[in-house]
Amino acid sequence: MSQVQGAKLQDVHAPILRKFTRIAGTYIAGKLYKYTKITPNQVTLFSFLLNLIAAYFIFVATYPYLILSAILIVFAHILDYADGSLARLRGTGTTFGRWVDMFCDQFALLILFYAAMLGVFKTTGKYLVWVYGPLGLIASLFISLIYNTFLRLHEEGLEEIEKEKEASSFLTNFYYTEFLIFFLLAIACLLNMLNGYLIFCAIYGWIFLIAVFVKLTEKVGYLKRVE
Repeated sequence: MSQVQGAKLQDVHAPILRKFTRIAGTYIAGKLYKYTKITPNQVTLFSFLLNLIAAYFIFVATYPYLILSAILIVFAHILDYADGSLARLRGTGTTFGRWVDMFCDQFALLILFYAAMLGVFKTTGKYLVWVYGPLGLIASLFISLIYNTFLRLHEEGLEEIEKEKEASSFLTNFYYTEFLIFFLLAIACLLNMLNGYLIFCAIYGWIFLIAVFVKLTEKVGYLKRVE
């Protein structure tokens, strides 16, 4: 399978939409490298700013603003791929740059989630949104914790996870990651279904969390037996 320049290993068995965003991000990075002096960190911060604007539009919660927020979320995610490609083109990739990128991604996810909850509460007055609303975000954080812990315990952990994805088209397309969460939010904004989005994330996120925990626990147990 051919790989886009700068693609990460976890993108090899990624859904088509994710591959498209990487191709678009790589294209933008090439243009920025050729025609500007913009740095990767500046791209990262601009992407974060777009997410902040999108969060405000979601909080406003009127349909025209939701459409704008969907566009901004998608473009911000494309830029999230562009910054890494630009760093490689310029040869300026640093640990600090990766730290800023990861911090901005996590903080943007937090802000967008709570903007969605505020938007739903503002338009419906449902206090229950403060119960199920955070669950999808919490599930995402726990999945990241389990995932990263597994990688620290097993030096070939990433390859093991990719084998699982390769064997399952469901895992390939519906792994509960930031990518899926961001793009489902964009779709929810286009369809004016923020409340349904939060409910879906709460249910699906925790089902996926339990499944990931059980599967990786089995793998850790197997690795312990073969050591």
